[in-house]
Amino acid sequence: DESWVQLEMVGEDVVVSEESVLNFLARLKTGRGHIPFGELRALLEAGGNLLRVEKPLVTLDVPEDGRVVIVGDTHGQLEDVLWILFKNGNPSPQNVYLFNGDVADRGKNALEIFAILFAFKILHPDCVHLNRGNHEDLSMNEHFGFRRECLRKYGVSKGVELYDAFSDFFLWLPLYHTVQAGRDGPRAFVVHAGVPRIPVRLNQLERVEHRIEVPTEPAPGMEEILFDCLWADPQSADGIGTNSRGAAVITFGPDVTERFLKDNHLSLLIRSHEVPRDAHGYKWQHNKLCLTVF
Repeated sequence: DESWVQLEMVGEDVVVSEESVLNFLARLKTGRGHIPFGELRALLEAGGNLLRVEKPLVTLDVPEDGRVVIVGDTHGQLEDVLWILFKNGNPSPQNVYLFNGDVADRGKNALEIFAILFAFKILHPDCVHLNRGNHEDLSMNEHFGFRRECLRKYGVSKGVELYDAFSDFFLWLPLYHTVQAGRDGPRAFVVHAGVPRIPVRLNQLERVEHRIEVPTEPAPGMEEILFDCLWADPQSADGIGTNSRGAAVITFGPDVTERFLKDNHLSLLIRSHEVPRDAHGYKWQHNKLCLTVF
């Protein structure tokens, strides 16, 4: 097969040229064919290794005279991702991207989106970041399309191999980032869904065991923290409420958001996970302490 993206070894490092990445984007825009299996596996191995973390919390600084672009759920919608890159510019040292989970499932091109993230991560390791969402999980991928996408594009044998490799990769993704704007500037907490139902500090969040499949009935404590970060939604009333998503899923009120931010010296909660009803793609809640970006 003709090469779509050219990775090279320099010493022990895998590298890619900017020209190769831009040609790769141009090829994806045509919508024809699938990324050669070997190249996709190589991108996953090299780019995925750069995105893997030992601890679930990553600290990110806004570059001086630059910005961090936070992207919500993309769910396999390649055209949306290509438009976002066109509108906001490609990842670079002054234009850092943080994708806030749920790349997988629903749409038909999650593999291509992951490949774009991997390619740019290899090109600019500090300029692409990815949180885990509730759809970066085996139980969701079995039912909402990502497994079918792997098998449809690469057949049963290679498709299962690819799917298993992604399932392992998902377990190593961080759950949350803090994003600091300058040494003394505001600091945001970026997580896919919400804040935990119990009061927690950032040093406790660092100790959460994130390299597990998401439990359907989380045990009190660390499992509930992981579960809430991937599944919870904000509500207008104070306190903790029930959620139509499932018996174990909660909603959290403005008092919960305010307490979490105050306890951890944070300015803002940025989350994704649900479509804002006003169709603008974002929604302010909780006295502008909680921003949903979808």
